[in-house]
Amino acid sequence: MKSMNKAMAFFLRTRRLDIRRLDRKPQESLGMVHKILAAAVKDAIDKIKKLERGFYGLGRNAYDDIARYRPCVLAILQASHISHLNSLVAINDIIQRSQDPNINFEVDPFDLEKLTEYLRKINDVFPAKISELVLDIKRVLKYLDKYCLSYYDIEGHVYLDTGHYYEKQRRFLRNEIKRHLDRVEIMYEKFRKSVLIHSEMSSYARDLARRTDCERAPFLLLFPEAAEGIRTACSACMSWIDADAHYAMFVSNDINHLAQKKEEVSRLLRTCQEKFHQLHTRWTDVSALSHKHRLTIPKTHTHQP
Repeated sequence: MKSMNKAMAFFLRTRRLDIRRLDRKPQESLGMVHKILAAAVKDAIDKIKKLERGFYGLGRNAYDDIARYRPCVLAILQASHISHLNSLVAINDIIQRSQDPNINFEVDPFDLEKLTEYLRKINDVFPAKISELVLDIKRVLKYLDKYCLSYYDIEGHVYLDTGHYYEKQRRFLRNEIKRHLDRVEIMYEKFRKSVLIHSEMSSYARDLARRTDCERAPFLLLFPEAAEGIRTACSACMSWIDADAHYAMFVSNDINHLAQKKEEVSRLLRTCQEKFHQLHTRWTDVSALSHKHRLTIPKTHTHQP
């Protein structure tokens, strides 16, 4: 009975934080929007972790996986007399040549099996599973654009430190999310339709290529690049959600600070007005007295000789 209650509670909590709720109706509070978006991002992170476990193996990482396949790939490159293995076309060509009895193609069957195995791993996650994750984050991005705004125009509004900083921050994060997601899709399309070049990949993939010495076989970087790109996009989403959650508080602090400054300026203005009034009264009194004295002093006539 307890297990059923726990399962029901989990179901209701999951349903309450389902991002599809934002498709059906606007939320009553921005705090709930933040919770729903954060839950969607965490779900995407869990999915990419699951894909990594399936791709690399339990307890393994990208470095271990590349180290496992790299010797076989380099052996095939040497036997094939080609410098790089950087496209789906090139991999399929090697597999077809190895199966053609009319071609003398001396490739170790074990190395060929490893290459075929790795291609199956790629085909298992690309494009369907990776594309699904990319779409999940793009959906989050859509609602970040809709709900998590600064309502501040950098070009048009009077400068306000908090609004200016947050607007620049959200623009930067939006570009980062889009850049990483676009790269995931572009790299796979290059692998499928043209060629992969490791120098065009992310700094993470370039560093991994250098550490594993697989620049000549950049297809080994395809999944690690995609996983890291999605994870980085998720991290940027969480930074945006967190920044938006604190934005209202910072704006409130700014308003209180401006109200305090307004009161200080108002006090200074009242003091200046009082001094002006006192000085004006004094000037009026002096002016009146001076006029009175001019009337009582007899005029001096100058006599002609």
